[in-house]
Amino acid sequence: MVKILISLIRMQRYDDKIGEKEVLKKRLPMQLEELQKNVVTAKKRHEDAKKELNNNLMERDKYELEQESNNEMMKKYESQLSLIKTNKEYKALNNEIAALKEKNSQIDDQILDLIDKEEELRVILKQKKEEQDAAEAELKDKEDDLRKKIVAVEKDIEKARAERNEIAKTLPTNIVSRYASLIKNKNRKAVVFLNASNGCGGCGFSVRPQLLIDINRKDTIISCESCGRMIIDKELDEDKE
Repeated sequence: MVKILISLIRMQRYDDKIGEKEVLKKRLPMQLEELQKNVVTAKKRHEDAKKELNNNLMERDKYELEQESNNEMMKKYESQLSLIKTNKEYKALNNEIAALKEKNSQIDDQILDLIDKEEELRVILKQKKEEQDAAEAELKDKEDDLRKKIVAVEKDIEKARAERNEIAKTLPTNIVSRYASLIKNKNRKAVVFLNASNGCGGCGFSVRPQLLIDINRKDTIISCESCGRMIIDKELDEDKE
């Protein structure tokens, strides 16, 4: 029975390792995904900044074209002034010219605002481009290493499972089935030791004195009366401190 108990402890050690590696197996792809998301986000922000600058330049072009149109109209009106024969018509045409000048003055203010805004947008665009470059560089720098780690972790898991299964082949089927059920349903903990208070190392439930004696005898598999985990004397643990 001692050999069986030792084998169960060894299987649990492998399952502990598998559990740790499974956590890492999930975490590593998440880290890679986060780096990829950072690149996508940085590109989006860079593109948004570029669009905002382009919109600014297009709006400025629109105002400048409007000014040119107004200037052409003023020239046309001014050339017509010498042909006007009545004061009323002369005054009306002058009013049109004045209105166009006032409009161009307002457009000048709007263009100046756009020029100021353009300077700000170019600074932001440069910043967003730098952020995109940094995100892409980080991904390039870490992606290959993360992928290698993912492959290595998967190999470690496969190796630990194979070694655990080799031990399982030496045990009675009913014990292996019981162990497997506990691993599945008890947070990957089938085998535990007594805690400092002589309680179950899995759930903390207090172990009766008679069961403590049985555990110490090492001639049978004792189950926790609360969680059902196998409680084995830590003296049999080959890796005990």
